[in-house]
Amino acid sequence: MNTIANSAQIRPHAARLSVIAGALAAASLLATSANSYADDAKPKTHVIGISVPYADVPVVTWVNKFIAARAKERGYTGLIDPTQGGKIEGQQATMDSWIDQKADAIMGYSINPPVLAAIGRRAKAAGVAFYSFGDPVDGAIATVSPGMISGGEAVGKVVVAWINANDPQAEVIMLTDSQNTATAARTSKPMEAIQGQTKAKIVASQDANTQEKGFEVVSTILQAHPNASVVVGLNDDGALGAARAFKQAGKDPSKVFIIGSDGSKPAIQELLKNDPKSFFKATAALDEKKVFDTAVDLMIDNLEKGAPAKPIVVDVPPDVVTSKDVDRLKELLANMGG
Repeated sequence: MNTIANSAQIRPHAARLSVIAGALAAASLLATSANSYADDAKPKTHVIGISVPYADVPVVTWVNKFIAARAKERGYTGLIDPTQGGKIEGQQATMDSWIDQKADAIMGYSINPPVLAAIGRRAKAAGVAFYSFGDPVDGAIATVSPGMISGGEAVGKVVVAWINANDPQAEVIMLTDSQNTATAARTSKPMEAIQGQTKAKIVASQDANTQEKGFEVVSTILQAHPNASVVVGLNDDGALGAARAFKQAGKDPSKVFIIGSDGSKPAIQELLKNDPKSFFKATAALDEKKVFDTAVDLMIDNLEKGAPAKPIVVDVPPDVVTSKDVDRLKELLANMGG
């Protein structure tokens, strides 16, 4: 963050110096009041925590490794959340334990903003700096956004292009996560684009954020809608499960388009195969290492250099990649250990 300060020449008149000193003291007091976390300008324990309560999702395994590794590089301990399945109570218990440990700063994935805001209030009362990930949350110093809106819009653009070029009357399946408001734009934006820019019909919208659930849900939907040809998954795991369901149903992969989001290791590996028989065609890939290095650096920089007086949002948008984007796919895979 760059701070721009206006300077003025101050002439040595005692009275003026007294007035100026008083004004500067008042300004300093106002700045302290504006920054709710002034006491956290300097680290105390050199511990930070970032909660992404989906430890059972493969991409989060790598996310947690990135958090711990980047924190260590910066001389801090990085705490991670073992909560699975996006369970709000699990996230709450974990973050409350970090507050009790007197971590310097904590960040939470804003699955449920009101719940996270309450955690933030407890953090503030304990002198712990509070951040959000995904959607902005009341009381957060800053939010790191992994391009949910821009990524959803990019997915919508790609899906619309495929439908209009290959199957103008397509039947579309949306795989969502209704409890997670932070990821809602990943499916709502493509849905808006499909409904506004094509003649396709959305025949089903159901929650599925794991490969097992994606397979189960889509297998059932295909029985009722055997002509479905497009699946938009809120993440790669659900989309990869959907691809397996289409394969088992004996569909023609050349007439099907399935896209996910995240850029998970299994998704990147699937695209690198460049297999014409694959049903999985693209992902809105986040550079997860870049996203969480950004999150860790933001928290630590603010601790060491001072937090912004007003809440900010730092956006790290994804790229939509296909099997044609070999160099980028290899780069993303290398970030996850190859």
